[in-house]
Amino acid sequence: MKKVIKINKLNKECLEQLKNENITVKEQRIILENINKRFHYVFTKICEIFERKYSWYDYNTGYDDTDGHFDPNIYADNILIDSDVSNVSYKGTFIDDYIHEIPTSFLFEDFEEQVSKEYEDTKSKIEQKIENRKQKAQEKKNYIQFLKTISSINPEEENEFSQQIENTLKQNGFKTFEEDDFYKVLEVISSNKKDSKVAKKAAKNLLKYLLNKK
Repeated sequence: MKKVIKINKLNKECLEQLKNENITVKEQRIILENINKRFHYVFTKICEIFERKYSWYDYNTGYDDTDGHFDPNIYADNILIDSDVSNVSYKGTFIDDYIHEIPTSFLFEDFEEQVSKEYEDTKSKIEQKIENRKQKAQEKKNYIQFLKTISSINPEEENEFSQQIENTLKQNGFKTFEEDDFYKVLEVISSNKKDSKVAKKAAKNLLKYLLNKK
């Protein structure tokens, strides 16, 4: 994608001039040309910031084969856009910011830093969610392995049973293991059908361990 050439921001008074009944055709044409240039810059710059590609875009005031046009009354707050834009996701998450509309104020103010910050913030949030999912998946994997280890301890070996359970608990970050911790294990069991037999056996061993402590 070619580097976007900057078109300077406009004076907001041009909107009021467009609404003036005494405006000449020439004045109206010049103002609309400047607005169109700035609009094209704003949209393409946002696409550049968001790393998007587009095949076409236009004001949404067009119909059939007629091109859209800037209407100061319709677009008082936001410019609505029809477009064909691709690359609108980041690491599998859809981002539709500024695809269908952009604030009209962007015609008259610097917006680049704001939009860049919004995109970076959005990417950071997406990356954090991905990391959280990975962490939860790993925690679940570790927990299942913990339950498998607990389930493999033979409850018939009375002399070593409680010590083996306690050692395994400490290795998995449990300084103590009380009833509340046992209920958490039951929650994992109820949500994990794949390893339910292992988990149930682990629960029995943990319950026996708790009873032995009393």
